[in-house]
Amino acid sequence: MGSIPTIGILKNMWTFYFFEIISLSYILAVVTVAIFLAKTNGRHLIRRRRLIRGVVLPLILILSIIPVLYVKIAPYQIRVHQQNINTGKLTNEIKIALMSDTHFRPLKRAAFMEKVAEHLEQIKPNLILFAGDFLFYNNAEKYRQDFDTFKKISAIAPTYAVLGNHDYGIGNKSRSMRYKDDSKKIKKYLEENGVRVLIDESVKLEISGQKFWLIGFDEFWKEEKNPAQAIANINDTLLKIGLSHNPDTSYLPEAKIIDLMLSAHTHGGQIRLPGKDALVGAETDFPREFYGRFIDKTIPKMFNTSGLGESGFAIRAFNPPEIAILNVR
Repeated sequence: MGSIPTIGILKNMWTFYFFEIISLSYILAVVTVAIFLAKTNGRHLIRRRRLIRGVVLPLILILSIIPVLYVKIAPYQIRVHQQNINTGKLTNEIKIALMSDTHFRPLKRAAFMEKVAEHLEQIKPNLILFAGDFLFYNNAEKYRQDFDTFKKISAIAPTYAVLGNHDYGIGNKSRSMRYKDDSKKIKKYLEENGVRVLIDESVKLEISGQKFWLIGFDEFWKEEKNPAQAIANINDTLLKIGLSHNPDTSYLPEAKIIDLMLSAHTHGGQIRLPGKDALVGAETDFPREFYGRFIDKTIPKMFNTSGLGESGFAIRAFNPPEIAILNVR
């Protein structure tokens, strides 16, 4: 794809800066007003009106900052999500770390991925998988050094990845190109740092004495995808784990041979209420109540991760970035 004008890039970047500017301005304004009210109305608190304006109102204003701070901090609070999965095809358990949607962006780059690597070093998974969307908008060169953090991750365990719609510059289901296609650069940067990128291909792995297939499906919205090629060499009864960015890949005919499909794309909705399903839907046929969850009553069994990053406004609520640890047997 050809490059898009700089103004187009800035148009897609504004959401990352908008909330930061608005939230910081709000916090500063609230603190200023609260101090002013407390100082000017806090003297001689005998009268009820002065008590309300000098103490109660400033306290309410200060408390209103808490949810703003929460949604600002939440995108950086990594959760380790443990999930046991029984496929009936392994005698020894393998520990798979699944991550996705890093969406490198301003204020969330290499330092955040260093924290991810630190978690993985402690967990010591047998296999590490990334389910696409490494960038939000194009300009992979800007994040070249951030991709170097994957070298530390791939040194922990064999690491594989697929690409997502943002990596190809695809903005929505109608395949509109919001950005340029940076997939070749992203693939190059990942593989230089020890991450093998699977594009409609499969590999037979052996971990902890267990042989199984890992099938990497290319981006579901990509016109040139070839899922038949991904499964072409598979003709045995070994465990078959599929890796795809978009959960809708699970509905393809080629996915019927898969025992366990791992996917991303939904961000878990980014915003939830305690005990509730995602408040924000992704563009997918995948049911919203399954975002960020394991579903074992489907063919194939499916696990959808909430991912590490954000798109649109860089906020999360009751749905932190996650490293999913899948204990597969």
